[in-house]
Amino acid sequence: MGKLTYHNNSADLQLDSIRQVYSITKAFTSVAIARLVEEGKLYYKQQVCTWIKEFDTDYHRDITLWHLLTHTSGLMPDPGCLQEPYPFPWYGWWVHEKRDKSDQWSASEWIKLILGGRMAARPGEQWNYCTAGYAILGEVIARVSGMSYEQYIREYITEPLGMEHTFMDVPKQLHSKVCYVNPWEENGLKESAEHTEVRADVGNTAVDEMPPAAGNGLFSTLHDLWKFGQCLLDGGTFNGHTLLGRRTVENMVSNQLSGVPSKCWGITIRTIKCPWAGA
Repeated sequence: MGKLTYHNNSADLQLDSIRQVYSITKAFTSVAIARLVEEGKLYYKQQVCTWIKEFDTDYHRDITLWHLLTHTSGLMPDPGCLQEPYPFPWYGWWVHEKRDKSDQWSASEWIKLILGGRMAARPGEQWNYCTAGYAILGEVIARVSGMSYEQYIREYITEPLGMEHTFMDVPKQLHSKVCYVNPWEENGLKESAEHTEVRADVGNTAVDEMPPAAGNGLFSTLHDLWKFGQCLLDGGTFNGHTLLGRRTVENMVSNQLSGVPSKCWGITIRTIKCPWAGA
């Protein structure tokens, strides 16, 4: 099966090894939003500005939760998506002095950073893959639920499904089971442990206002991901626990983007305008 890490003396990768699952995190975020919709706390066509005031501008006011979920918000997409020659990730600032715990970003600052500059398109006009939009969804989940994004995912999704090895921050005692393939991933794992230790010192209060890693932050195992996937395949119920209603799941897996064009990564798809565009 290969090695657990890139080091020459690495142990072997195992079936129960933990791995950062990156954009699979978006599926968990989508389920969390769907739960809040079922509870009547949100609705898909709701404007984001009703929860996040920074969106209340002429550029961003029409962006809805549905736009963020379907990558049609018009916000600038992931670096390189539009084949720009010198891509700079929206989260690139965090490698600078703001990582000092005495000088944390406020939620308003990182949200404005995401919204800064021009729009890639009008809301609903194009499909452009946008992880930053999922950070915004994570912030909405936190504001609506009154708990952190991480806590919501843990209490309402991973724990009820028995996903015992799925984390945003992997406990230090399990680091020997984590697969990482380069120094960047290894350093991120160490920094995650440091962040967890600081939070433990101050209780459950967040020590900073980093964007929720709602688009790419989860770590999990193959078996845990099977539980999550099987729950959705079975209409929202797994091992006696109902995560979502069947009709909600059916809506989630239906085609939401018929007719929406895309130009991401040099592949142009020209189709008729989606009737939901601008909704």
